[in-house]
Amino acid sequence: MIQIDPTDARLAGFILLLLVPLLVADVVIEARARFTGAFWASERDRKLEHIADHSRPWVWLGIGLIVMLAAATAGLSAFSVLLGQAGEGALAAAALGSFLLGTLGFVAAISLQFGPSGVAARVRRDTGATPGWLEPMWTAASWAETSYIILASLAYVAWGVGMVKSGFPATWAGWASIAVGGLSVIGVAIAPFRLGFPQLPLLVPIVLGVALVIS
Repeated sequence: MIQIDPTDARLAGFILLLLVPLLVADVVIEARARFTGAFWASERDRKLEHIADHSRPWVWLGIGLIVMLAAATAGLSAFSVLLGQAGEGALAAAALGSFLLGTLGFVAAISLQFGPSGVAARVRRDTGATPGWLEPMWTAASWAETSYIILASLAYVAWGVGMVKSGFPATWAGWASIAVGGLSVIGVAIAPFRLGFPQLPLLVPIVLGVALVIS
């Protein structure tokens, strides 16, 4: 039997736990700049007016999402190697592949939404007209974001099954991963971006980080 180095497990856990301060910073920026539920539920032109008035926080939100994805990808890649050492290499590889594909979708969504929205907000502020090219970009971003939520959530289900089967790093973490992943996929199917919001899949890496550090 291959023995898993506890130092490697804790290192992967600490990388994943970097998501905690990053998420807190994200919430603080959203609250201070009022990029809350009311903003996302508002009409397109109101969104652009708000973005124009809070352009710097809007940019920081996009950067923050990229940094969170990088931390999650690094930690989950390390975890996949460890789960493979625990005897669940096929599930670990399949889960990582699904997560990486989903991450590419989310990066595309961020690129299509944050940058173009900032440009469109300045155009509307200066001319009073909303560029016609914005709506197709937002539609493409929505589909890309949906692909991320679904693929990442399916990856969490696969990782969760691997954790339950192997007992590494903890069975409870495996069941939590399966539950959150399943609920997120169902949320997208029932009410896109309400129950399956982009931050929900990031809860699993935090739970996994805790399990890796304390196991």
